Amino acid sequence: MFPRAMPIILRVLSDKNVSGAVDLSRTYIGLWCENFGEGIVEITSEEHFAEIAGFRGERGLRSWRDRVRMLAALGFLRVHELEARKIGFVAVLRPYSAMKRLRSRGLITDGWWAAYSKKLIDAGVESEALAESVQTALETI
Repeated sequence: MFPRAMPIILRVLSDKNVSGAVDLSRTYIGLWCENFGEGIVEITSEEHFAEIAGFRGERGLRSWRDRVRMLAALGFLRVHELEARKIGFVAVLRPYSAMKRLRSRGLITDGWWAAYSKKLIDAGVESEALAESVQTALETI
């Protein structure tokens, strides 16, 4: 199921306040789309995944690897080695925790956080913490 909040997540991942001069959104969506619900993506060919994200050649492969590491550092992915491959498979994590950490660091604006939270509620994701977060976000607008 494609989450309703994905456009907001991608917007955040392309924000220079979050990732500096690089756009992480294409790398994230490329990996996310290869996940069939279990959260695990085997990276059989780094070149293939790099090309899906718009990167070609040796420099492109290096750029893709850097973005995967950045997504892992931000908490959107976990990277695992497999045999001789440094990026053998990737665990695509639920984005709420990573988004919440970015929010706590002041990297997601009140407006984007409110929109993200509302999308989660509209999709039927409910919890006390989320409800409290939405209420607070909506009050700041």
